[in-house]
Amino acid sequence: MTDKPSKADLLAQLAAIPAERAQAAANFDKRETALVAELRGLNATWEEVADALKLAGRQSAQRKFRPLIEEVRTVRPRPNPKETR
Repeated sequence: MTDKPSKADLLAQLAAIPAERAQAAANFDKRETALVAELRGLNATWEEVADALKLAGRQSAQRKFRPLIEEVRTVRPRPNPKETR
């Protein structure tokens, strides 16, 4: 015989959903940005990106992703001085 979860357990599980949803959305956003950056590196046009994402047009894609891609490109890990010696 299996025990049914208590009301408190179910409420706790329900309360955890918004945080889980936010984390999943953040992961999808990172993946989407990485894919767009990779495509742009392969000379995909903003129009192609917009079409793939069902956005209104190239300008919508540029507005959404250009700042994010620039941020990704400018963030570089700092070399560890101990490793370079």
